[in-house]
Amino acid sequence: MKICHIAPKGWQELLVPELEKLGHTVTTECDGDEDVVIVKSITQMKRAAKILKTYPHIPMIHYNWDVYSWALNNPRQDEYSYEEYRRQCEASLEVWTPSQAVSNSLKDYWDMDSHVIKSYVPTKSILSPRRKGYALQALRKNPDKYMDWYEKACKETGIDYEITWAKEMDEEPYFELLSNAGFLVSALYEMSTGGLFLMEGARMQKPILSARGRYLGAEEYFGDSIEYYDCDDFEMLKEKLIGMSNGTITTDTNKAMELVKDMTPDKMAVLIDERLNDLLRS
Repeated sequence: MKICHIAPKGWQELLVPELEKLGHTVTTECDGDEDVVIVKSITQMKRAAKILKTYPHIPMIHYNWDVYSWALNNPRQDEYSYEEYRRQCEASLEVWTPSQAVSNSLKDYWDMDSHVIKSYVPTKSILSPRRKGYALQALRKNPDKYMDWYEKACKETGIDYEITWAKEMDEEPYFELLSNAGFLVSALYEMSTGGLFLMEGARMQKPILSARGRYLGAEEYFGDSIEYYDCDDFEMLKEKLIGMSNGTITTDTNKAMELVKDMTPDKMAVLIDERLNDLLRS
């Protein structure tokens, strides 16, 4: 099968050689004779629109990483057009997501069906992580409805904490901050996979506390290897923070690390190969 793979430069391109190992021909610019186009991000909408206009006969699949309620109702300045993204997704052969949490968002917000194909993640392994005891939340800045809960809960419980916007830090100080954390917290209402920093921290065998809910994907990636609280329960968040801080709550850090190490491009390529066969060769 000939596949046009449209994705941002960087780690998402790691999928290309794995698809080729399975016998596919993969292009990154559409020639017009592809069997399918896979678009891997909302950031690629302009390229997708050009392909749709030039080669309308080629079926297109959008891999939709997330559609958050705040992006629809309270978008950040210079936010991507989710209305245009919705139109492109509606016109596609199928929409893929990295988690059932994202599929739930699409169904609830756009009345759109989708298919889950779990992703690999780009992570760095630090050989000698340190631990100073503080809690850490490191996310992209966004107006999630519970974004302030983490800091508020840490202040009310007296827990030493750090909070940072990961994309605003240089790599070296970011990984230093991550390495020194006692445990990691993802306290949100919506997050497709729990957050990349959880994957990076799991490689360092950091204990993790994550919100759990309909629009939160951490449990799909970590299972029972980390601790959870119900995303709408602020008092439960405080109780779990205290337990994580004083050691009365423990997590299976080795299992979490192995789960992340097992999230590899070759496994995602197999899932894509199987799904394409079902869609295009049935």
